[in-house]
Amino acid sequence: MRIRSLLLASLMIMLGVPSLAQLPTVDITMVPSGPDQLEVRLRPDANFDGLFAAIVFTVRWEASSAATLSDFTSAPEVAEYNMYPDVSGEMGEANGSKYLVYAGFGSSSLLSEGQSWTAGEEFVLGHFTVSGGEADFEIVNDDWTQANNGDYYVSLNGVDRTGVIYELSTSTLEGMVDGPTTLIQPNPSVGDAQLIVQLPEAGVVDLRITDALGRLVHQERVALSAGGGRILLPGAGLGEGSYLVRLSGNGMETTVPWVLQR
Repeated sequence: MRIRSLLLASLMIMLGVPSLAQLPTVDITMVPSGPDQLEVRLRPDANFDGLFAAIVFTVRWEASSAATLSDFTSAPEVAEYNMYPDVSGEMGEANGSKYLVYAGFGSSSLLSEGQSWTAGEEFVLGHFTVSGGEADFEIVNDDWTQANNGDYYVSLNGVDRTGVIYELSTSTLEGMVDGPTTLIQPNPSVGDAQLIVQLPEAGVVDLRITDALGRLVHQERVALSAGGGRILLPGAGLGEGSYLVRLSGNGMETTVPWVLQR
């Protein structure tokens, strides 16, 4: 990654992209966006209009599944600044899973195309079409991705600004029933926020908040009644940045991104 970053920094200089005082870190997720379609989204934690220099991410799914992914199609706005992630290398297989690594390299700044990213707002990088069956598709970092240069990576202006992978599991199974749902308000926030939880049954859940480095910064156990309720997220005692709020127990396992601004 060091050689890649040096080359991208040189490209940034040649393109005349300004060095920003505060570059965002960028989180990634993948969610269903329609029948047999998966959408990859990015979420910066600060405003940005420079060079989206590079991205690497890996999709994993069960080796036992016959499902396949189409070529990645960049969103029209992303294509305007010449970012086209594509398969890098051959499909890998290990420990009962298949892997495809995707990499893209930009050559135009967002500013030159009249675009910018807004702090805390998701945007669509692009999408896949799924065919051939059902599978659990995930964007992951694991032992295989580490050994094959496939860990999630983002470079802005030639600088490593990799965030976190959130909402890891993305299922294409049809007929999924309504289950527990969560929402953070406000998000982004400048202090405390409320985690709004809807549960079909009363129960106890574990709340864990981790920072962008994966460090646990808050943990508690909360009893919720049927129908759900609100849980206070103590933002006043945390620093600015991106966090993951994870709820588990009582038949639920969900992770929600949370951005704190000052």
